[in-house]
Amino acid sequence: MHIKNKYYIPHQKGFYEKYIKRPLDFILSLCAILVLSPVLLLVAILVKIKLGSPVIFKQERPGLYGKIFNMYKFRTMTDEKDENGNLVQHGHEHTEGHTHEHTHADGVTPYWCWKDAA
Repeated sequence: MHIKNKYYIPHQKGFYEKYIKRPLDFILSLCAILVLSPVLLLVAILVKIKLGSPVIFKQERPGLYGKIFNMYKFRTMTDEKDENGNLVQHGHEHTEGHTHEHTHADGVTPYWCWKDAA
């Protein structure tokens, strides 16, 4: 079930939105991926060495009008557990969010989102 935005005001799409925007977005995204692919490969190798597999973290998130999409990003946390079965913290991970709120640490973690076509 999709929730419709009650504040959405429909408008007639112009020439740019109809014929140029989507192909331009695709072409620029493809160019960015090609240019950044060596850096992405290096990051993937470093994550594999430091944290192991899987290299990519996948998470379902709500998008526009509540539609669920898959977000993919490089993994930044380990699955290490202490003797009680709790996840081990390494100093930069805070489960209570106190430091996160004051430092806005989520803004420094690079992530890339791709929405599933289906």
